[in-house]
Amino acid sequence: MARSLRALPERLVSTAAKTRPSRAPHAGDAMPEGDGRDGAPSLLKDKRGAVYVEFLGVFFPLFTMFLALVQFAFVQTASILVRHAALRAARTASVILHDNPAFYGGATQGNVTPQKQQMAADFAKIPLKTLGNAEAATVTFDKPNYGRNDLIKATVRYPYGCNVPVGKLAACGADGERLIEAEASMPNQGADFIY
Repeated sequence: MARSLRALPERLVSTAAKTRPSRAPHAGDAMPEGDGRDGAPSLLKDKRGAVYVEFLGVFFPLFTMFLALVQFAFVQTASILVRHAALRAARTASVILHDNPAFYGGATQGNVTPQKQQMAADFAKIPLKTLGNAEAATVTFDKPNYGRNDLIKATVRYPYGCNVPVGKLAACGADGERLIEAEASMPNQGADFIY
């Protein structure tokens, strides 16, 4: 019994060696013979590396498309933040335009003075700080003066700098910058009395 157990692995090894399939050619193997000069193989008939070339032919366009998609996602995120900044500017203006004139150098209620416009711009630029260069944003209003219950329309313009390699060409053009603009409106719900 002991003798038959020892002989078993030898029989399995010899059987496996006889039925082993031939291996695929490796880099060190002899090249196929061709009809090139000096007995060298013909490059036109050599099929090795075809999958690699096909992979490269597909990879670069797909990778370029992926980079463009990432850049478009960043631009969309910036667009959402600029819309939020416009809403903040309109909301701030609806509060401060009819505030006590004593806080704003005696300016008439409802007037968009440089001080009030700067205050609205400062509040609008807070969410844009996550994008960097928030100071490049501009905040404008559609009128210089608003009465009670008028609709205040604020516009924020922000030059967004695209920075994803290759993807910025598809999303932002050759200069790598895209002007994002957003508008928001709020009713002027200030005080209806004179301070």
